[in-house]
Amino acid sequence: LTHTDGTGLTLNSTSKLTFGDAASFVQQSSDGVLRIDGEATIDLNASTAVTISNDLKLDSDSAVLGFGADNDVTITHVADTGLNIKQVTDADDKALILKLQTGETDIALNDYIGRIHFQAPDEAGGTDAIAVCAEISALAEGTFAADNNATSLIFATGASETATTKMKLSSTGVLTLSGGS
Repeated sequence: LTHTDGTGLTLNSTSKLTFGDAASFVQQSSDGVLRIDGEATIDLNASTAVTISNDLKLDSDSAVLGFGADNDVTITHVADTGLNIKQVTDADDKALILKLQTGETDIALNDYIGRIHFQAPDEAGGTDAIAVCAEISALAEGTFAADNNATSLIFATGASETATTKMKLSSTGVLTLSGGS
């Protein structure tokens, strides 16, 4: 442990600052890497927020993010497959809701409320192969007001192009198809 004038205390990179026993510690594990090991759990507690300035990586298969005081909603990594989002409450009529919300305060004609894009950006073929190949979106049919939120649901697919509208369901229930039969 070395005092560095004007900076503070420096612990050499091979040493650890331990807590309780040797299994809970803080250490510089390699150049530029700070390791915090809590043996079983690391409890971060802040009165307003914990801020992470860059990537957050969960480096284990089947890693779980839990939300809420009782972790009633989880996102679980499924190795080599994707993510499962689950409402874990087993009470009756507790379906999971995934809500896409815009922060826009003045919705007008042809404003998108939410969009889901499907894409293969790493496809080696490039050009059309990496374009958005499908989309589901909600599109305002007019200016929103206290008595109006008319919205169409748009389905777009690609065929050697960026996805274009192939089906539209209007707020009145009119279904419009475009393209081939």
